[in-house]
Amino acid sequence: MLEFAASAIRALRDANLDMPGDVSVIGFDNIQLAVYHTPRLRTIRQPLRDMGETRREFCCSGSTDFAIIR
Repeated sequence: MLEFAASAIRALRDANLDMPGDVSVIGFDNIQLAVYHTPRLRTIRQPLRDMGETRREFCCSGSTDFAIIR
């Protein structure tokens, strides 16, 4: 994912846009290397373990009511 963000930042710079003044770029999955990128890339951590646990519980419950997944 860092490659996508780096490519986006490069394209925005080529378009003479200021970051983070004009545009902000945000990555996902809490990429550790993002702190070494200039400008510093913010990342969002997804709670993958919790998401997997919720999915497992739903699949094992036998329910077909998708409304219970939050």
